[in-house]
Amino acid sequence: MAEMGPERQGEVLEPLRVVADAAARVGRGAQADVYTQVEMASDYRSVNPCLTDPDRRAAFLDAVHRIDPEADTKLLNVRRSAKSRQRLS
Repeated sequence: MAEMGPERQGEVLEPLRVVADAAARVGRGAQADVYTQVEMASDYRSVNPCLTDPDRRAAFLDAVHRIDPEADTKLLNVRRSAKSRQRLS
């Protein structure tokens, strides 16, 4: 990523930003009971939403698509987390 110019970085990161934003909005809304956070994967190729119940992955991805049909849910890799954001507050 560091060796890319700013324009190329923007091209690579924009789809990740779009899907991360949609995942965060879903996590603060309809899926708040299982959502902890969303993080960029270290390889800059995907985004990791962290859920306390990974079995709700399909519902989470559907909600992301509904909130932003342009978000590429194939870029999301659901990870398990111990506590939801609600419980951390």
